[in-house]
Amino acid sequence: MIKKKSAGKFFALIVMLCMLVASSVLSVRADEPVVMEQQETGMLYIRLPDFASGTYLELAEVGGFENGRFYLNERFAPSGVVITGLTEASQAQKAADDLAAYAAEHQLSDAEESFYNDGDASPIIFDRLKAEGTLYLIYQKPDVNLDIIKVSPMLILLPYVNAEGESVTEVDVSVKYERPLPLTGAIILTKVDVRNHNVTLQGAEFRLEVKKYDTLGLLKAGDEGVYEDAEGLYRWETVYNNLVTNDEGKLAVEGLPFGVYRFVETKAPVGFVADNTAVVVTVDQGGTYQLKEHRYIEPDFGYVYTLTVENTPTTDVSIPEESSRPYPTESGDESDSSDVDAPSRTSEPTQSSQPQPSLPSEAAQTGDSASKYIVVGVVVGVSLVVVVLLIVLGKKGKKKDDNK
Repeated sequence: MIKKKSAGKFFALIVMLCMLVASSVLSVRADEPVVMEQQETGMLYIRLPDFASGTYLELAEVGGFENGRFYLNERFAPSGVVITGLTEASQAQKAADDLAAYAAEHQLSDAEESFYNDGDASPIIFDRLKAEGTLYLIYQKPDVNLDIIKVSPMLILLPYVNAEGESVTEVDVSVKYERPLPLTGAIILTKVDVRNHNVTLQGAEFRLEVKKYDTLGLLKAGDEGVYEDAEGLYRWETVYNNLVTNDEGKLAVEGLPFGVYRFVETKAPVGFVADNTAVVVTVDQGGTYQLKEHRYIEPDFGYVYTLTVENTPTTDVSIPEESSRPYPTESGDESDSSDVDAPSRTSEPTQSSQPQPSLPSEAAQTGDSASKYIVVGVVVGVSLVVVVLLIVLGKKGKKKDDNK
């Protein structure tokens, strides 16, 4: 009996020691959360204008920043491009241009194809990027959509230091770009009352024709519809039929190859006499128009030719009042219905290349979840030790009783 009591006291002492160790470990782990080491990652949001739909952008890791200096990695070092000591914006742009040309030539893009579609108004997103003083190059996929937009290559470092001096890994970037003038022309025609140009006429119908010279020697002088001038024989070929002025008294066409065109009125508005005099215009500058609220047609970009064509009423009646929705005055001389107004031109401002950093992402979790797992692990481990000791001591006690 004395031996069994001693064994019990010994067992109780071991359990107390185990519990003491467990409590001390739990106390330390509860006060000191465990932080899981992870590689810093970043994200770039690339903003493009609405008209740039169909544009692809590429991204390549070209180097980094260390000890106060930029450097190129193994893939781009052979390019020979200098990226240190660049004090002028023009020097940095030249370096980005040269690196983009090298990347395109050697197919060094690190990103999957990133297509911009303005239908959902979403930016192009490059995510899961290293952000440990990593230098990236953004550039346009060669030979794609260059007639619509030319995106200037740019270099950006992750993490990025914003204007407030904060280091951020999620950066919103508005690229710098050029918008080339279209290689096709646009024309806006307005039909007005001869007595008051502020009164526009709906429902006038026109046919648009283009002047085609005989380059193959197939036309003969004197044939019907064949004309001749200093440049040779030509005829007028129909481009569009049944062009009708809207309730603003306007119609518009675009995508016209450079050349000489004429509008022929085929039907006059109700209450007016058709004018059989063709209105001729030479299109040699590119431009586009846009529909505003599905009603009003106005110049959008480049050069837009504006024509004002008059109609005479069928009877001599009083001058009508102005339209309830008068159109804005078009530029140019409107005194002659057959005159072509001076082309309207709208400019496209160059976008800033300075990135617009977004707010920094939320701070990483402090490791409370990891501490909970450690606490559970320690408790389970101590319990297992106690169970094993109970089994061992029980077997030893049984053997001694059997021996007696």
